[in-house]
Order: sequence, then C-alpha cells, then structure tokens
Amino acid sequence: MANTKEDTMSTPNALALEDPLEGARRATGNGSSSAPPPNPEVAATAKRRQFSSSEKQRILAEADGCTEAGEIGALLRREGIYSSHLNTWRKQR
Repeated sequence: MANTKEDTMSTPNALALEDPLEGARRATGNGSSSAPPPNPEVAATAKRRQFSSSEKQRILAEADGCTEAGEIGALLRREGIYSSHLNTWRKQR
C-alpha cells in the first residue's frame, strides 16, 4: 500500500519532513536579494534655522500676550521652536 499525504501527516515528524524551512527564520543577509547596493554619497546636512530680529520680537510679543494655560505651548508648536529659544531671546531683548 502506497503512502499518501494523509498517511505521512499523521506521523509526528511528518511536518518536519514536508518542508524543513516552513516556520523557520530565514537569514536577512542572503545573497539572493535583488536590492541595489547602498548609495556611498553622503547626504547634505540640514542648515540651522535663523530668525531675524523682527521675527524674534513678533514671537516674543505673542508669547507675552499668552494668558491661558497651554497657549505658550501651542505658540511653540506652531512656530516650531523650543522654550529655550524664548528664554534666550528674552535675555537678548
């Protein structure tokens, strides 16, 4: 009598014999990937943002006018600055 697929599945080691790689982890660095090699050129670094004195004065005036809780935080997020900017600009003023 010939063994069928159902007969081999009933044995305990049948799953291991069917497909040894099923469920196993595969190596990530195999040589068969078709991904292009990484670009050796270095990307340009971002420039620091510079604020003119009129921008600093406008933001400080708006910050000084904040009276409600959370208004300064909203201003900082909207302008994309940190609270340390306000401290430094107040000292400069």
